[in-house]
Amino acid sequence: MNKLQRTALALAATTAALTAAVAPAAASPGPGVLSSTGCHGTTCIYVNGSGLRVNYAVVTNKKGSTVGRGMISSNWDGRTHTGPRLKKGQSWRFDYNRIMNNGNKVCGSIEGIDVACVTIHR
Repeated sequence: MNKLQRTALALAATTAALTAAVAPAAASPGPGVLSSTGCHGTTCIYVNGSGLRVNYAVVTNKKGSTVGRGMISSNWDGRTHTGPRLKKGQSWRFDYNRIMNNGNKVCGSIEGIDVACVTIHR
């Protein structure tokens, strides 16, 4: 992963046009637990949390022909977390366990391609 791809992913976390507000999950794992899923192209990001608390995020190589490292980032801390190589249908989870700011974005991609994001809301 080169510096340009990392920069693109971090920039996408702050300016992504494809966002989804955090909404109650269809089958919530417990009271007060919210989740959100956003997809773009061949990548999906699932974020689990409650209010501004983000428990974890999962990036999935949904149907892509791209095989590469899963990446999850947020504009809360500006960091990009790089996971294992993901083939079609594989996922990788990163545990945040943080309280983020209202309006922060959490994004995921496969090697910086097809960046999908969700926006954190109260």
